[in-house]
Amino acid sequence: MQTSFSSLGVAVRPDMKAESENYKALASSFDLVLGAAGELNTAQLLNQTRCFELPAWVKIWQKATCTFVATLTHLKAKEVGHFQRCVQDLLAEVCANSV
Repeated sequence: MQTSFSSLGVAVRPDMKAESENYKALASSFDLVLGAAGELNTAQLLNQTRCFELPAWVKIWQKATCTFVATLTHLKAKEVGHFQRCVQDLLAEVCANSV
């Protein structure tokens, strides 16, 4: 996961250290399904990811994801049957159409 985030321009802040749990927490902050299901502890995620320096575009992506999660939560998306599968199918379709 470290290599993937590094290729996106994410760096570890000077004088800080990042372990696999920090990278997992950073990845979780982009997880639409966990977020919409209310299964993310935002305070814990912020604490675990403070060791990272994110480029501006990744911060914007992260904020957009949070906004989308808030919308899905407001719409009670987790009550939709097979919600996780619906999100996966939608993302797969978007990715397939962007190539």
